[in-house]
Amino acid sequence: KQDSTARDRDSLAQNQANCAVALLQLGQPEKAWPLLKHSPDPSRRSYLIHRFALLGTDPLTVARRLSQETDVSVRRALILSLGQYRDDQLPGLPAAERQALVTRLLSDYQSDPDAGIHGAAEWTLRQWKEAAMLARLDAKLATGKPENGRQWYVTRQGQTMVIVPGPVEFVMGSR
Repeated sequence: KQDSTARDRDSLAQNQANCAVALLQLGQPEKAWPLLKHSPDPSRRSYLIHRFALLGTDPLTVARRLSQETDVSVRRALILSLGQYRDDQLPGLPAAERQALVTRLLSDYQSDPDAGIHGAAEWTLRQWKEAAMLARLDAKLATGKPENGRQWYVTRQGQTMVIVPGPVEFVMGSR
């Protein structure tokens, strides 16, 4: 019974994601964008992140929404969605728009206070073969301490660390 319920929930999440992409492509984006917000069950959001590119949504539509979006969790999802586009899908993104988007993602990677935005920007930029730019930024960021209110920092060894605001309680070991 539980397996059936889990499959039903997953199937529903997939269908909702497919419908959201269809609505977006039919010019009704106001119903699709809110589904990218983080929720206790991330299934629908995850399917939606993957389906924009898979189902042929214009990357320019996603990029433009990113420039307007204020909700951090939706911005994370939009950035991850952009990373799903293969090189052969990006010609739909004019060169000037793509360069502006790369510049924006590099800026987000370097200075956005949210660790999730930082990580999503890094992943997308790596998918777009911008690793050399990331390496140069990491060399500058490797101070070993958080700066400018960021909830993350890069160690002197080049590892990104996330700051978890406390107090946090956790169980270590077995009970």
